Amino acid sequence: MNATPASAPAPHPFTLRLALGLVGVLIAALTSGLNDRVTDIALADIRAATGISYDQGSWIISAYQAAEVAAMMIAPWFAVTFSLRRFTLTASAGFMLTGILLPMMPTPTLFIALRVVQGLFGAHCRQC
Repeated sequence: MNATPASAPAPHPFTLRLALGLVGVLIAALTSGLNDRVTDIALADIRAATGISYDQGSWIISAYQAAEVAAMMIAPWFAVTFSLRRFTLTASAGFMLTGILLPMMPTPTLFIALRVVQGLFGAHCRQC
């Protein structure tokens, strides 16, 4: 009789690395959604703190969303070209850095410009 050796069982597909990746995706998606909601809710306070009119204040939300939509189209290319891990870490770090710098902007123009940059970094969160 010809006995074949038993093969090793296949590893379980759900690993700690996969679980951490899923948690990271969840955090990124929640952060992006929370950022939009907080800006919508706090727009009156942001306008008062920066001393801008209602019309200029609408650019705070619009500029972010326009940059986010524009960057969504190229985000998959960056993820494939530079690896998903590098792209996500860089985009998350950029999103965090712009979020830290936003309250320190002295003029409304710089504030809106930094919101555009934040929208470019925030597009990776919507791809999740």
